[in-house]
Amino acid sequence: QEENSKEISIPIVEVDNTSESESESDIKEKEEIEITEKKQLSFEPQLATGTVFNFEDSFDMQVQYQKFKELAAFENLKFQPIGNFEPSILDVSWDEAILSKKGETYRLELIKKGNSMFCEVLPVK
Repeated sequence: QEENSKEISIPIVEVDNTSESESESDIKEKEEIEITEKKQLSFEPQLATGTVFNFEDSFDMQVQYQKFKELAAFENLKFQPIGNFEPSILDVSWDEAILSKKGETYRLELIKKGNSMFCEVLPVK
């Protein structure tokens, strides 16, 4: 008696579950972004401990600092020079002041008659 036996080939398919659920590295990256955003939003300006630039409404300073997420919620911030600076810069009537940020440091570019200088500053109340 002859047996009717057929060989059946079943392909083995590996299923990649990472496409449906997030990988651990993706989850960790999202958590780090959320922590960074919370730090930026939890910024609280310190009280001034020294002399500050008195720009009032000059140079649209409030408009300038609104471009930084961590400062946007505040009104009437002032900027206190930090680090090495010549105190006489506070007495100059500047033609222009431009606020920028490099890393975690804020800087003012102060311009008078085409000459400019940079001063590191701290946003304060």
